[in-house]
Amino acid sequence: MSEETAQVKQKGKKGAKKKAESKTTQNSDPPIVTQVDDKKKAKPSKKVQQASPPKKKDEKKQPEKKGKQPLIKEDVDSLLEYFKSSNRPFTVNYLKDTLFLKLSTLQKNIDTLVSKGDVVMKEVGSTKVFLINQNLMPTVNQQDLELLGSELEQKTEEYKQLALQNSKLSEQLKNLSKIPTLQELMDMKTEMKQKIDELENKLLLYEDKNFKMATAEETLQVENEYQNMLNICKKRKNIYNEAIGSLLSESDLTIKQFEKIVGIFRD
Repeated sequence: MSEETAQVKQKGKKGAKKKAESKTTQNSDPPIVTQVDDKKKAKPSKKVQQASPPKKKDEKKQPEKKGKQPLIKEDVDSLLEYFKSSNRPFTVNYLKDTLFLKLSTLQKNIDTLVSKGDVVMKEVGSTKVFLINQNLMPTVNQQDLELLGSELEQKTEEYKQLALQNSKLSEQLKNLSKIPTLQELMDMKTEMKQKIDELENKLLLYEDKNFKMATAEETLQVENEYQNMLNICKKRKNIYNEAIGSLLSESDLTIKQFEKIVGIFRD
């Protein structure tokens, strides 16, 4: 019992010490907090200020890019109508890129049409091609063909008539383009007036008493002399060609080449 009492007394002393310490901390003054002036606060260095990125004012958000809208509805019926209206073979990639359809939805709709027999699939090499079933397309009977034939003949005749009218109008246009303009007519008038003035001056010279007109005999004599001069020139030209030709008979040069080398120029 003595040991137990001693332990109890020690515990009581420890509890009393803790209470006393707590009282002293409560009665003690609070810690002094020193206020630091804002002006005396450490300013960041210039290097740090330069490193900070500049703030952008009124930054506009770029609009998000949207994909192109499909040209037809993404259902089986719309795709079937497109096959009918086109009536030509297609590949899946061509339909996807042309109609802006989702590949998964497009492939599913094509598989549905193939399974129904509305679309026929053919393999061209390693490529799969899809075409509308021709049994679904409207057929043309003999009466329709005859009607189309008659319409074609009618249109052909109309085309011939229009072509004939076009040629006539083109000819008329060419004739109209040959008609002189007002300015051209004024220039022609001025030119004709100058020629008339020249002719009048010549008539005045002929009417002058001092102007002597040549008689018929004098005119004939001049013409004969002129003809004799032409004949002499022709003979001399022939003699010249024969002489130069004989000199150049053993040479490869022609008369024109020889004249060019020597420096002879003649008409």
